Amino acid sequence: MKKVLFASTALVVAMAAGAASAAEPIKLSVGGFTKQWFGYADQDAENINETFQKSDTEIFFSGATTLDNGLQVGVRFEMEADRSTANRNGDEAFAFVASQGLGRLEIGQVQNFAHKGHNRAPTVGYGFNDAHEIILPAGDAAILAGRTSWDSGKGGKVQYMTPSFGGFQAFAGFTPNAIRLPGGGNESQNIVQDKTTGHNAWEVGAVYAGEFAGFGIKADAGYGQFDGGRTTAGVTTPGLRGWQVGTQLTYAGFTFGGSYVDVAERDAPAGTNIDITSWDLGVGYAMGPFGVSAAYLDSRVDLGGGSDDRGKVWELAGSYAMGPGITSRTSFIHADWEEAGAGGAQNEGWAIVTGLDIRF
Repeated sequence: MKKVLFASTALVVAMAAGAASAAEPIKLSVGGFTKQWFGYADQDAENINETFQKSDTEIFFSGATTLDNGLQVGVRFEMEADRSTANRNGDEAFAFVASQGLGRLEIGQVQNFAHKGHNRAPTVGYGFNDAHEIILPAGDAAILAGRTSWDSGKGGKVQYMTPSFGGFQAFAGFTPNAIRLPGGGNESQNIVQDKTTGHNAWEVGAVYAGEFAGFGIKADAGYGQFDGGRTTAGVTTPGLRGWQVGTQLTYAGFTFGGSYVDVAERDAPAGTNIDITSWDLGVGYAMGPFGVSAAYLDSRVDLGGGSDDRGKVWELAGSYAMGPGITSRTSFIHADWEEAGAGGAQNEGWAIVTGLDIRF
């Protein structure tokens, strides 16, 4: 931790050096992606259309320049391009300062390092961790939806990652005035700076990437915490704590991977605390433009009082690279969501979905 603090402080000092100047002003380039899906689902839940179309499109604007002192300073803006009933287009908007010797500092509305550096089971399809978008969770089991990492959201934060030391990098992040979202997530509350409704979230962790005897190895571990407090109504809001580990191993076209995450409430009344655990495991294989994968996800939430809700998902997927930045993907997904207790809501079903993943 002392090395992390020293390196991040050195980076801030270098930023403030008055002799630094930019050779050129920052110029923005445009990039992005669109994922367009069409599929069919058969599930127990009623009043849900069997056929569906899903879309996920973002436009990126990014740029950077290198100062005379060697620091790289840049910005990145990500905009949601799909039609939505929500009054929000921005996804990420942040600035960064980076150096090969000092690491990388990010500040703004950006995804946390613990989430975007997390290793999971490989997938070349729609994504087993997004199955809840197609086969809808039942009752309280909705808490499990997509819960595969410690995710503090894309709200305003400051975070730092060290340079690589033999493949190892450490990171730390702080999100002030975060509000708790359903399912144990956090997202920054950038407008109302009020400790009665917003509380701090922080995280620390490390990642590794290297190669040994022809094997590629990636791994990560992280811990995060969200401070609870009182709402404006004087009601205690329990905090959260979570930890995660993940790894991927590659060899001769094969990729093996899996992860585990535990997110639980802190300081909740006895017998009422929520504790979510989730693990995934899978394998993928790539040969030329073709790819296949198989993955399984098992999630469980303890709602207190000895009752557990559960979600189980498995996915078989295939992909074909049609050209530069253009990939077709197909998935067969099965999901089973169970709410605890007699008469608890349940939904089980399967879906087949195919689409285009275009990146530019």
